[in-house]
Amino acid sequence: MRKKFFATILSIILAVSLCSPAYASNLNQIEAELKQKELEMEQQLDGETQEEEPGSFQSGYSEDSDRTIFQEGAFTEGEFEKSDEIWSDGETPAFMDGSAETDSDEIPDVNDNPEEKEDISYEKILEIKDGDDITAPLNSLLYEVKDLASDDHPYKVIIPPGSYELTGTISTYSNISLYAAGAVITKTSSRKEVMLRLGSPEDIVGGYDGYRNITIEGGTWDANYKSVEDKEKEGGFVDFRIGHATNVVIKDITFLNNLKSHFIELGGVKHAQIVGCTFRGYWKGYEEGGQECIQIDSCIQSIFPEYVSDGSVCEDILIQNNVFDDVFAGVGSHSMMFDRPYRNIVISDNTFTNVKKRAVWCLNYQDSVVKNNLMKNVGGGVYVRSIYAKHTYFLDGQQVSNKQNQQSENVIVEDNRIFMSDPCMVEGKLWRSYGIWVSGGEYKGKEAYNVPEGGYAIKGITVKNNLISGSGDGIYFEIAGSCECTGNYINLRASDQMTNIGLTGRRCSKIQFLENDITGGKGPGIYMSDSIGTKKKLTISDNSVSCSQGGGIWFQKIPSGSALERNIVMKAEKDGIYGQSCSNISVKDNTVTQNNGKGILIQSCTSTKISDNTVTRNQSDGIQAYAKCNNGIISDNYCGTNKGKGIQILDSTGVTACGNLIRKNNSYGFACKNSNIKKYAENSLKGNGYSDKIYSKSSKIKYVK
Repeated sequence: MRKKFFATILSIILAVSLCSPAYASNLNQIEAELKQKELEMEQQLDGETQEEEPGSFQSGYSEDSDRTIFQEGAFTEGEFEKSDEIWSDGETPAFMDGSAETDSDEIPDVNDNPEEKEDISYEKILEIKDGDDITAPLNSLLYEVKDLASDDHPYKVIIPPGSYELTGTISTYSNISLYAAGAVITKTSSRKEVMLRLGSPEDIVGGYDGYRNITIEGGTWDANYKSVEDKEKEGGFVDFRIGHATNVVIKDITFLNNLKSHFIELGGVKHAQIVGCTFRGYWKGYEEGGQECIQIDSCIQSIFPEYVSDGSVCEDILIQNNVFDDVFAGVGSHSMMFDRPYRNIVISDNTFTNVKKRAVWCLNYQDSVVKNNLMKNVGGGVYVRSIYAKHTYFLDGQQVSNKQNQQSENVIVEDNRIFMSDPCMVEGKLWRSYGIWVSGGEYKGKEAYNVPEGGYAIKGITVKNNLISGSGDGIYFEIAGSCECTGNYINLRASDQMTNIGLTGRRCSKIQFLENDITGGKGPGIYMSDSIGTKKKLTISDNSVSCSQGGGIWFQKIPSGSALERNIVMKAEKDGIYGQSCSNISVKDNTVTQNNGKGILIQSCTSTKISDNTVTRNQSDGIQAYAKCNNGIISDNYCGTNKGKGIQILDSTGVTACGNLIRKNNSYGFACKNSNIKKYAENSLKGNGYSDKIYSKSSKIKYVK
């Protein structure tokens, strides 16, 4: 214990300069604010309506004659004989080996010569003038290639460098790579319509077998919301809608200026990559809905129109090395299928800058990772949630119960750097910034919508090695079980608008807070509460907490058997460790020093053991137990140079005090009032201010040699 004390002196000295005095809230105030915070979070979610497609949504071109291109049999033999209809300079596209096509405009069948299948690859270059409308010619070429491309012989359609207009929706198909490096494609239509989609609305294949082997690469795709009429009215539009597909790659694209919706929307997609893209700009006159740049979704008609409504969800999605700049929300999901989690979602190595709401939302994800992302000036870093009742959907006839639902589990959030923006107003309400929020759900009555009433805990979430800074909350767990929060560094600025806390756990079971480093904040550094009904212990160990204005480590109503061990708590503006209304808690081997209140304070905590702690240089008592801290044990602690008493027992019975070393405290070394000490033995008092004798009032002390 002595070695630990001296080993921490250097870190104590280094941290002193970071601290500044401020007012700290008491437990009741903190609880009230946390409950208000959770209520506000639910209200914020309730405002996140689905982006409905406008009634005038059109998936093809603006003219009826153009739309006939999607109909089976629309192309007749020789339809493209006039070169100026498709290729402006009259040249036919070339193969990748440079050879020209046959004189007839017929594309050769790749099956004509089976022996050459493995040696032939196909490339089509769209020939179009700079400044032209790309919609009809590109759709014609993609439709032409549609039935010729195969798994063995995919086609590459190239949009050459230049600037082009888009007045309708582009449709692409299986086994086609659409390449647009150097091209700038600007939506000039005044309608709210998708820029690019897989297939046409007439396609009826569901599951993951509708489309396959699709690549969209390069170029700048500008949604140009300024050109859209009636922006203020209901509805927006998606840039790229990708549904019922397997093996999709979207890479190295710049997306600009969306209106009220998503740049990319994935529904019922398996094995997809979105890599190296940039997402920038949105209409700031609209602050409702989720508006994620990349939405990971399911195929239900009300949220993913014009695809088969079979509840297919996304699996095996990689979102990596993308840039999100000046957008409303980053990536994730704000709707879900009951009992069908999104699986194997990896969001890594992305940069999020100036994101008004949250960077990442993992709703009902399993076996997923959010890793090594940089988030600067974001309203929220990572939100992991098990269920969202308002936007939970069911298949027709699906039998459901709250015991059945597949909930979020096995999600890892690690190695992210999150710099929170200051709290701001969104939709006229205060948006409370946070680094990482992990939340289950509990619903009853009207708030359950059509979800079975009950609790939906979030399980198996790991939050580790993240850096979080700013004036919001650090890491928050709510209705969570079997989760681990370890190795995070949290540096908070005190906020005038909220009690920002480093680590919070409310209504949690079997949570571990391990080896975290927390500095600053208006609330306590670590706060655990309202978990007593779970009967599964919590562990708070090996953390460092300094300069928190609301106290160091505070807990109340946590399960029997929970432990606070080997923590360093220093320079808090209130008590270092404070516990209330618990039973059988272990407070062991902590270093608690230079706090502005008491070192360790417990209230109404029965059978609690306080042992092997180093408690020094606090502004009040070193250790105090009061208000029915019955049958507690205070043993083998070092209490020295505290401004109040070394150890004080108030209004408690059956207390054991043994083996404590009590030195140079300003007041009495050991004091008890209205208490019964059932065993007092081998305590050493020396150099204490008032007296080295025990102060006792209305108490009984049983001395044991």
